[in-house]
Parts: sequence; structure tokens; C-alpha cells
Amino acid sequence: MEIPNLNEPYEMSKNYATKQVRVEMDFDTNRWSSRMKNIVCKAIDTGVADCGHDTGYWIKNLLNHHGLGVQHIGTYWSNDLPVEMIKPDKVEEVISYLSALYRMNRSANNDSYSRQSYRFRYFMERLDESGWESIKEIPVPDFTKKDREVFIKKYLKPQEEQEALKRAELINLVRSGSLLSISYIINN
Repeated sequence: MEIPNLNEPYEMSKNYATKQVRVEMDFDTNRWSSRMKNIVCKAIDTGVADCGHDTGYWIKNLLNHHGLGVQHIGTYWSNDLPVEMIKPDKVEEVISYLSALYRMNRSANNDSYSRQSYRFRYFMERLDESGWESIKEIPVPDFTKKDREVFIKKYLKPQEEQEALKRAELINLVRSGSLLSISYIINN
């Protein structure tokens, strides 16, 4: 699909006579497949986008526009959850679980130079050097998508009431086929 004027707002913003250019994009959720709606609604609901790079980037920008955050764990090198997103009473448990999981995999000669083993080696080095208090990110294991959902649901901290209401409203807009918009300002 060719979009002949896609670069036009950026080019206009470079002109010295233009202070800023506002670009608004509309998304008709009526045109979305049920799969797309499910992916977006699950990310809105949990605050975790477990999907491909492009979809995760799009979801992150959509939620940022609506004042909501999301952690994208579907990218190649970024499969970590910040400790702040973990239930406070489960932080030690999840660190112990991941430590045991890594040690079992390593003893089974499963310690190849994959992104998973690199992330876990880094996690274990931080843990061994400075203790569990120094851990800032929790690596999500390369489980199946269903098992990752179970893992995340078990350890993810519930949202505050206001944020949960905001997320529920956005989910209702997506499910009801509403028109959603995102605005960007390009400064010169």
C-alpha cells in the first residue's frame, strides 16, 4: 500500500515558518479483527503487551496517549517486567523461582548463548553480586504464551482503582467499535 503524503507532516515541520505540526490519527475499532481486539484489550487490561514488536509499539503509543502505561515483553531483547509491577509480597518468591529455574536449566546443559540464557545469566550475576534487593527487572521465561500468561497473572501487581477504571473504559471503547484517536505534535 502506497501512502503518497505520509512524510508530508514531517517535511512541513522542518520549515522555519512552522513552529509545530499537529498530526492526528484515527483508528476505527469496528474494522479490527477479533484477534486484534483481543490482543489490545488484554494489553490494556493487564498493562503487559505480550505480542510482536510492531503491535507492541503501537499499543504502547495508544496507551501513552490515554495516560496509561504498558510493558512490552514481546520484543527480542526486552522480556522483563520492572520489579514495581510485581506484587510486593511475591518479589522474593519470583526471584527464588527464577533462580531455581535457571540453575536447573544450566545443570541440564541448557545454557546455550541464546537471549534467554543471556538474560538469566545477567539476572543471576546481579543476584549473586548484590542480593535480591538489587534486582530491578524480572525476566519473563520463554514459556509458551499460555504459560507466560499464568506466570504474569500470578506475580503481577493489581492496578490502582482509578487506573483500573480508566483501563475498563478504554476496553469498552475498543469492544464497542468506537473511533479512537492519537495526536502527535512535531516541534520544529
